[in-house]
Amino acid sequence: MATIKIDASPLHIGKKTISVKPTGLAVMKALDIQVSMAEFEQNAEGMGMLESSKATLSLTKKVESFLEETLGLSEEQYEKFAGSVEFDTIFQYVGYVVASLQYGQAVSFQEFLATPEETEEDPKSEEDD
Repeated sequence: MATIKIDASPLHIGKKTISVKPTGLAVMKALDIQVSMAEFEQNAEGMGMLESSKATLSLTKKVESFLEETLGLSEEQYEKFAGSVEFDTIFQYVGYVVASLQYGQAVSFQEFLATPEETEEDPKSEEDD
């Protein structure tokens, strides 16, 4: 099984890349975090402030565990990363790691950010034209 070289430069831990094997378990964990993030995004609008804050904290802890386990980071390394980037960057980086595992290859984090997201067309908007 080939390893994937994940761009570690955003982590600020002194490594350029981290080698990860895209095992079945690693991909399943990546899918689990992806589903959790999608569910949060889908449900966030209807949440009150307290519920939203609790859900954000829960998801953030899940993201931390995922990155620590998948990339072999210590808690200190994760805290250094989280303490040196904007909050949204943490979730963008998780998306990058997830995509790298799912597709079995990795580009740089900057290349990932530059890739336009696929968007679903809303059939209602076509009817309004």
